[in-house]
Parts: sequence; structure tokens; C-alpha cells
Amino acid sequence: MLQNVAFVVLNRFPSFEFGVVCEVFGIDRTDDGLPGYDFAVVAGEEGQLRSEHGLALTDAYGIERLAGADLVIMSAIDQQLREGGPGEFPADLLEALRATVARGARVLSVCTGAFVLAAAGLLDGRRCTTHWGTRVTWPGTARGPSWTRMCSTSTRTRSSPARAAPRASMRASTWCAGNKA
Repeated sequence: MLQNVAFVVLNRFPSFEFGVVCEVFGIDRTDDGLPGYDFAVVAGEEGQLRSEHGLALTDAYGIERLAGADLVIMSAIDQQLREGGPGEFPADLLEALRATVARGARVLSVCTGAFVLAAAGLLDGRRCTTHWGTRVTWPGTARGPSWTRMCSTSTRTRSSPARAAPRASMRASTWCAGNKA
């Protein structure tokens, strides 16, 4: 059963997605009959981390916290993509993500965090998706993921991030807990 959740963030993490994951997994709702989680925010790289809006993250756990997690959530990397595409990610983070999967734990990316999972090789040969506005070909690999659109371009069917992210996180929460969403 899912109990231990680690949320990995990199410098310039998006504030909105950060808030959604913390809201879904970081607040005790056991009085409402929902599962409780041992939730931790993990710094995916050395140094001070700030959101894309300048909010400073202090007292985050180190990368070693991933070793005990049942679910590792990779934050979005929107700002990095706006600056020209995904760059290099910390080698120890990529190795920790691979080790998480190797030991049978689950890994979930929020939106553009899929690019970090791709860099770790976790999406090789798989169909995957990310935010419709940032879907690009993963550089430097022929065996990488096959990207597909997440949303229709129709304004009638496209969901806004403000509505889609909390809904998706809650579904992930109940799915990982063994319930149908």
C-alpha cells in the first residue's frame, strides 16, 4: 500500500504544480477517510532551490530520501523548457530515479517532469505524454519515448491546468492507494 511519497523538485520549479502535489499528498485527510502519506519534498539538485516566481525552498530532504519512497513524484520543469529545452539533469537524481523503478516503487511525473524521466531512460520505448504546449522530441536518443498529445486542441474539450492538475493528482492518489479513480 502506498504510504511514503517523495516529491522531487529542481531549481526554478513551477509554483502551481508544486502547490497541487503538496495539497494532494502533503495534507492529512485521514479524518475524511482518505489515505495518509509520509510526504517529503526532496531537492533534486544541490544548492538553494527557488520557484520560477522566486519563492525559496528551504529544509528540503536530500536525494537519499527517494530510497524509501513507495511513490516518487518528479516536478515539472517548465522554466527550463522556456529557456530552450531540457538540459542536463543531476546524475545522482537520474540514478536515484532508475533505482526507484528497479526496486519496484512507482514513479510519477507532473507535466513536463516527463523530460527528467526520459533523461533517466525510464520512458525508453514507451508511449508517454506531457503538457500539450511543450511536447518536443527528446534530444539525443533514438530509443527514447514516443510522445503523444495529452489534450485535444478543441477549446471545448481542452482542460485548463488549474482544473486538470488537481484532478489528475487526486486520481493518482486514489489509484496508487489501490482504489479506482
